[in-house]
Amino acid sequence: MNQAREIACLPLFSRAHQAAVDYADRLLDYLNGDFSKIFYTSGGAEAIETALKISRAYHCLTGNPQKTQVGHLSNSYNGVSLGALSIMGIPSIRKNVGPIPADSFEIPMSYEINQDNWTEYLDKIEQVILAQNVDNVAAIVIGPVIAAGGIIPIPPPLIRELKNFCLTHNILLILDEIVTGYGRTGDLFAYQGMGIVPDLITVAKALHQAMLP
Repeated sequence: MNQAREIACLPLFSRAHQAAVDYADRLLDYLNGDFSKIFYTSGGAEAIETALKISRAYHCLTGNPQKTQVGHLSNSYNGVSLGALSIMGIPSIRKNVGPIPADSFEIPMSYEINQDNWTEYLDKIEQVILAQNVDNVAAIVIGPVIAAGGIIPIPPPLIRELKNFCLTHNILLILDEIVTGYGRTGDLFAYQGMGIVPDLITVAKALHQAMLP
């Protein structure tokens, strides 16, 4: 309530205010030094679109402007804005909205994946990415748990090996923690219990749920 009395709303576009600066500093502390920058958005879909833009900008600025393609898992939900729909893994949500932005590809994922068979799926994932020509792939978006498309936990060893694969081929790994962030898997953020640091993470939901109308 004290914060609400001090500042009810202020756009962050080209501006900052002390509450946002203070929270960013606290959040970076919670991330244990794994990240150095926080970029605020208005919600989950915008967070995803911003991560896609950052991944493309990174490759453009490092001499690989042809790296524009983004891979995502089937059944995954990544937001319903037009850019986020380009990596939407639930076909029914993509219906009747006209052409979807291109330069994305889908990686098959099954409800049957588990701790015993994940290596089979890792091989399939790598083959799908390689088939796209890795020289054109900017990023892979993956969530620790596929939620809206069916509760499908992705085994942490698969994500660790996928991170190594991405490093080998200069592909950014974007971990979508919009569902899993803020303690929903035990760790404050799911990646912290996986033994990896993704290149980007997206968060929302619990980040702003304390706001009062």
